[in-house]
Amino acid sequence: MKQKITFYYLTITMLLLSNFSFGQTNENHKINDRNNYKKIVEELNQPTQIWNDGYWVIKHDGSREWIKGYWKFKQKSFQEKSILFKRKMAEKNKV
Repeated sequence: MKQKITFYYLTITMLLLSNFSFGQTNENHKINDRNNYKKIVEELNQPTQIWNDGYWVIKHDGSREWIKGYWKFKQKSFQEKSILFKRKMAEKNKV
């Protein structure tokens, strides 16, 4: 009987002192967030690239002229960047 009690005490203390009981805590979470912030800010500082497709333009005399596609670069304003940053950094519910 005494051996069972000591066995239970030992198992309970081992579980309390082991890392298994703290399985969902992550010490590197704060460090990863800092790196995540830097990546998101770099993405936000890059201009937005928009591809405009080519199209046919019909002239007044009935002939057609092809206007080829081109890249259009749009720089985000500070307000747009801050709104996007807030959305990306918002805490997401974890189930």
